[in-house]
Amino acid sequence: MTSDHRLTWLPHLLIGILTSLASIQALSPSIDVDTWWHLRVAQWIDEHHQLPNTDPFSRYGIETHKEWIAYSWLWEQILYRCYQFHGIEGTLLFRYVMVMLVLITWAAILFQMLRSPVLGIVCFALSIVCLHPMWTTRPWHFTILGTILTLYSCKQLYEGANGPYFWGLPCIYAIWANVHIQFVLGFAVIACAWLGFYCDKRLFPKTITYLGVTCFIATLLNPYTYQLYWVIIEYAGHTFALRAVVELAPPDWKEPWTWATWISCGLAFVDTIRRNPKSVFAWSLLLCGLFFSMRMRRDLWFGAATAVTVMSLYRNAPLESLSVRRTAIIVFGTLSLGWMGWYGVVRPHLDWQKIISKEYPLDAVQHVLHRRYSPPMYNSFDWGGFLIFYLPQYPVSIDGRTNLHTDTRLERYALTWAGLGDWQEDPDLRVASFIIAPVNQPLTNVLRQDASWTIDYEDALAVVFVRRKTP
Repeated sequence: MTSDHRLTWLPHLLIGILTSLASIQALSPSIDVDTWWHLRVAQWIDEHHQLPNTDPFSRYGIETHKEWIAYSWLWEQILYRCYQFHGIEGTLLFRYVMVMLVLITWAAILFQMLRSPVLGIVCFALSIVCLHPMWTTRPWHFTILGTILTLYSCKQLYEGANGPYFWGLPCIYAIWANVHIQFVLGFAVIACAWLGFYCDKRLFPKTITYLGVTCFIATLLNPYTYQLYWVIIEYAGHTFALRAVVELAPPDWKEPWTWATWISCGLAFVDTIRRNPKSVFAWSLLLCGLFFSMRMRRDLWFGAATAVTVMSLYRNAPLESLSVRRTAIIVFGTLSLGWMGWYGVVRPHLDWQKIISKEYPLDAVQHVLHRRYSPPMYNSFDWGGFLIFYLPQYPVSIDGRTNLHTDTRLERYALTWAGLGDWQEDPDLRVASFIIAPVNQPLTNVLRQDASWTIDYEDALAVVFVRRKTP
């Protein structure tokens, strides 16, 4: 009896341990480079009482009146309210709440679908690894949540379940379209379900069709309506950003989350061969997950989520030794204890000014404000978002909004900061009056030897160059 009792609690213990690993990562006192410009967007909306239609933050956008829409405006407003409430710690709390929602939902649905504690724990562990890079302050948490709910709904509809709760999905999409444009992943899942239903059952999938159309209409309930889809097309047309930006680049085989995704998809492949070899839904969903996850590093989790859904098809065995409600409670309890422990033990010893100064040129910014340089400013890609927030009076030359800056501009900046080619002919550099440069960039070393520039400030992280005045 004692042995059985221990075995009964072993799965719950493992779930708690796995959740605690995610909690540690989510509570890391690091600030994502895009957090800053997201905060500034919300701040700008508050100041002007409207949403932007052209870019107000970069010199390129201001001078060319470049169209740019704040497609994550709702998420940015919530983030900024958290920042007003408790500074950077407020944004960390918001991030942690979103992580809790994702993990609780995923744990409950995963064990409900797979019906097996052993397979469930293996897949949950692989999912925790795949989600590891996603625990930063970004709107993609809602994309993960929306995709999970879409996968579960389509799986239930495919297996013949009925219920009014499916029609809550369009409400999710209405919010999703105001938070993050990756709702296209949800439409990819719905398309796979439609194809699978039509091919596997030889019936026209009315319910899935109505659901897909309703969700599409729901995405138009945003301040920009159909213009949101132009942003998706812009992102799809970029090529250089997909190679140069880490999160948009293809997966790196040296990273464990890449292998975790492949293992998940491998398990789903073997399971489909064994149980559902003729299922068009299973194969289309698995291939869809592989396509998106192998295209971008930030979508690796999507491959793991689709793999779990494929393995769950037609598993109707009773749920063994695991209560879905108890699993959700364990995940919630573990994450809550993690927050309380961090807040009571770690937080009092954190110096956010020092943390920010180690990652971003905070001291250099203070120097710029003191010296009151004349614009224009020239800056690096990674620091653009930070400078948008801390130096709003100086339009940045570049920042992380890759849909705003063309491939030509992004490639030009990469070459300039590498000190390659005709870097002196960079049009933004040629007109700049000062530069905020990371100390470890090749361009920084080149500028030290350039007679056109003089160093006006330097610390361990940043150098401020000022253009010499010609006689």
